[in-house]
Amino acid sequence: MKICAPDSAGSNAKTVTSSRKCCGLFERRESWKLTWRGRAVGFLVGAGLVTGFFLGIHPFLAVSDPPNGDVFVVEGWIHDYAVDEAVKLFQQGRWQQVFSTGGPSVNFGSTLAEYDSYAEIARDKLLTLGLKPEQIVTVRAPARERDRTYASAVALRKWFQDHSIKATSVTVVTIGPHARRTRLMYDKAFRGSVAVGVVSVVNREYDAARWWRFSEGVKEILSESFSYLYARFFFFPAD
Repeated sequence: MKICAPDSAGSNAKTVTSSRKCCGLFERRESWKLTWRGRAVGFLVGAGLVTGFFLGIHPFLAVSDPPNGDVFVVEGWIHDYAVDEAVKLFQQGRWQQVFSTGGPSVNFGSTLAEYDSYAEIARDKLLTLGLKPEQIVTVRAPARERDRTYASAVALRKWFQDHSIKATSVTVVTIGPHARRTRLMYDKAFRGSVAVGVVSVVNREYDAARWWRFSEGVKEILSESFSYLYARFFFFPAD
């Protein structure tokens, strides 16, 4: 469709072409597209982000703090070699007791069916590694289908309350990329009343520096990444 409009002098007419065609069913619009330079910059930025994720995500998740808490805690589900590292750390420190935490033991089969919880499994490992019975406090958490780390932390908090223990800081020994989520869950469980530190024992099932080359590393990193995001932004416990 063409529209005639007068020019500035009022004597001549100039033609303006409408962008609408075919009874207004189609219209022409201008669009921006990346040049080859723009595509190159976009590729470099994307490659940098991917590289940063691959190199930085494991150190971010497997965080370790100085082990200077008043209370020394071992998560009961960790591997034997991690418990061994925890004992070495405990013996080097100033702690008098170690708290083993965890809920009911599942998926262990008949070999460990005698144990009632991960906390008791850890206690047995600690005894085997040379600690005395009076040095170990077993804190059993209730059965939970999810958020088991949080349930263990709440059980420990309630144990402190029941025994009138006023801790100002705790050090929790865990394994690999689970560390950051452990610290977050304990902080939520104690409602910010204590300073929470974690010690991450290296997971020996894969090379942490090249985790993406191992199926176990990929599974753990992806699982812990999504679990941490959930715990950080969508987990609001009432207890």
